[in-house]
Amino acid sequence: MGDPRTPDPVWVTGGSGFTGGHLCRELERRGHRVLNIDRRGSGPDYLELDLANSADVLAALNARRPTAILHLAAQSSGRVSLDQPVETMRNNISATQGLLEAIRSMPGESRPRLLSVGSCEEYGFVAHESELPLTEDQPLRPSNPYAVSKAAQTLLCQQYRRTWGLEVLAIRAFTHTGPGQNECFVFSSWATQIAEIEL
Repeated sequence: MGDPRTPDPVWVTGGSGFTGGHLCRELERRGHRVLNIDRRGSGPDYLELDLANSADVLAALNARRPTAILHLAAQSSGRVSLDQPVETMRNNISATQGLLEAIRSMPGESRPRLLSVGSCEEYGFVAHESELPLTEDQPLRPSNPYAVSKAAQTLLCQQYRRTWGLEVLAIRAFTHTGPGQNECFVFSSWATQIAEIEL
């Protein structure tokens, strides 16, 4: 057990990405000790870890004992997933599976809570206006491999919660944008094009 005066550590998977980077900074601003789990990054608060390798994840969990994990690591572009469907499915599903399996392998009292960040793209095609606004009861009709992978991520988390009693909350985040977002996303692409035109 750590010093009770010290905030418990929080892991952010994909903490070097657009959303993960903003989340890490906000958590630190609120006084949390944050560890960025990613395959790229640097610094003392960064750990390179292949989430698909559950043995390596378990070793890191046992060594560092986070109390919460915010899981954002993913290939996150629907457009890119159309060009790289196999890579997207393999990356997004295997990373979630490895993380869940590592947590399951820990004694119950030491397991961290997991927040799994999905996507509104899981809902996909809206058949009729009567389905709007979307609710969580909406049938899932994912329209690209990224959306399918995020729907599978949500289902995996639900299965591990039911079967193994993991404390897992799966959410579906809606569109967000801002400074630092990759230009493969439409809003950042438009912003870059406008800036180039103005110059």
